[in-house]
Amino acid sequence: MLLQTEQLSMLEKYLAQFISMAVSYAPKLLLAVLTLFIGLRIIKWTMRGLGSQLKKQNFDVSLAPFLVNIFGTILKIVLFVSVASLIGIETTSFVAILGAAGLAIGLALQGSLANFAGGVLMLIFRPFKPGDFIEAMGHAGFVKEIQIFNTIILTLDDRTVVLANGPVANGAIVNHHTEGVRLVEVAFGIAYDNDIEKVRKVLIESVKNNPLIIQEGGRAPFVGVLALELTGIKMCLRTWTKPETYWNVYFHTHEKVKNICEQEGIKGAMPTQTVFVKN
Repeated sequence: MLLQTEQLSMLEKYLAQFISMAVSYAPKLLLAVLTLFIGLRIIKWTMRGLGSQLKKQNFDVSLAPFLVNIFGTILKIVLFVSVASLIGIETTSFVAILGAAGLAIGLALQGSLANFAGGVLMLIFRPFKPGDFIEAMGHAGFVKEIQIFNTIILTLDDRTVVLANGPVANGAIVNHHTEGVRLVEVAFGIAYDNDIEKVRKVLIESVKNNPLIIQEGGRAPFVGVLALELTGIKMCLRTWTKPETYWNVYFHTHEKVKNICEQEGIKGAMPTQTVFVKN
C-alpha cells in the first residue's frame, strides 16, 4: 500500500512537471509553428516573384531557376534557425557547425566554385553570347554553349574546346562580334618600279562591287603603304564586312589581289641582289 502511494505521488509529480512545461512551452511552440507556416508561404511567394521577374528581364533560362533555388534554400535555412531559436533551442552551435561545414565545402570545391562564379558573371554581364566568335585562353572559335561551370566553343576546324569559366571570366576575352563588323586585312608586296596610285585604284575597283564588303563611311575599302622593305613595297588592302561573312571575304580578297595583280601587270616583290664585278 505504501509502495502504491509513493508511485502515485511520483506520477502526480511528473504530471505536474509535464503540465508546467506544456504551459510554459505551448505559446513558444505555437508561435514557432505559426512562424514556420507563414515563413514557408512567404518564401514560396518570394521565389515565385523572383522567378517571374527574372523571366521578364529575359534572364538566362539555365541560370534563373538555379539562382531562385539557391535563394530559396538560404531563406529556408534562416527560417529554420529562427524557429529553433523561438522554441528555445540553442542555435549558436548549430550556426557554428553550418559555418564550418560551409568553409570545408568551399575549400574542397574552390576550383568548381570559381568556375561557378565565373559562369554566373558571364551570364549576367554577357561579354559574349552563343554564336559569337571569340578568343580566350589561347583558343579561338564560335561560342556553342555557355554552361554554369564551362563554356564550349567550336574551332574553325570543328574541334570542340571546353573552357573553365573561372579563368575565362578573369582573363582577356576578344569578341569579334560585339561591333557587328570585322576588318579584313590583306598584306602583299610589290616591286619598287610599280605605280602605287595605279595599284591603289585597281585594287579598290576590284572589291567595289562585292556586296559582302562595306563601301561607305569610315569603313570603305582602303589601300595604303605599310612599309618600304629591301625586297619591295609592302602594301595593305583593308576592307570591312559583317562577322558572319568574314572568312568568305578574307579568302576571296586574297585571291582577288593575286589575280588583279597578274591581269594589270603589277610586279610582285622579289628578293634582289646587286653584284659588282671588278675587272
